[in-house]
Parts: sequence; C-alpha cells; structure tokens
Amino acid sequence: MLQAGSILPLHLGTCASCQKRLDSFRQLYAGLAADPGFALPPAFADSVLDKISASRPVFWERPAAKIAMAIGAAAVILASLLIFMDMKPLANGTLQVFDTLKTAFLPLGDQMKQLFFWVGGNAKPFVLGGLGLFIASLVDRFLIHQVMRHNH
Repeated sequence: MLQAGSILPLHLGTCASCQKRLDSFRQLYAGLAADPGFALPPAFADSVLDKISASRPVFWERPAAKIAMAIGAAAVILASLLIFMDMKPLANGTLQVFDTLKTAFLPLGDQMKQLFFWVGGNAKPFVLGGLGLFIASLVDRFLIHQVMRHNH
C-alpha cells in the first residue's frame, strides 16, 4: 500500500504550482509566528467590544425606521380621518373652489374668441406662436434650474 507521506514530496518535486503554494504558506506561517514587538494592553479587547456595542443605534433611531414610522403614522391618521370624519363639507368646499375657478376662467376663452374675431383669422397663428414661445421659455428656465441644482 502507498502511504500519504511518500506521495506528497514526490508531487511537490514535480508540480511548480503546488511548490509555489507551499512556499507562500511557509512564509505566512513564519510571519505569524514572529513576535510583533509590542503588546496590547489587557483592557484593549474589552474597550473594542464596548465601542462596537455602543455605536449601534437602537432600531427607531435609524433613518429607514424613522421613515417607515412616519409613513405608518400618516396612514393611520389618514385612515382615521376617512373613517371618523364627515367628508361632505370638505367635498362641497372643493366643488365650490372648482366652480369658482370655472367661472373665473370660462370668460377667458370667450375673450380669446372675440380677440381672434376682432383681429381677424390671421392673428390666430401669431397668438398661438407667442403662447408656444412663452411655454418654451418656461420649460427652458425650469431645465436650467434643474441643471444648476444637480451641479451643486
């Protein structure tokens, strides 16, 4: 029978890869066995462990937990408002606001029609072009503002 002790030296004599690995392990073990030349104080391990356990915040102080608790609280408040409050006055008030806006802006369309009729049919492209340029300038200003925000 072959013994394991006799095969290993034969293999190491023929395999360069295994010889390199053996040399690197020998260097590692020699470095680990050498005295570093200094000694740590006896309370070093305890102080490191105290700092590790002390630096970990409790779960409700973490940002993700704060966000989750805020969303949960908002959901509970919204659900309780929807369940326990009479929303009809709020809905009626909202409808009144929309009616007011409708009555405020509806004459604007009639005034634009009167303007087109007064100036003639040729003014419509100029008015629409002016509105287009105005909207383009607003979009340009918005995009420049966004670029400036991202560069800072």
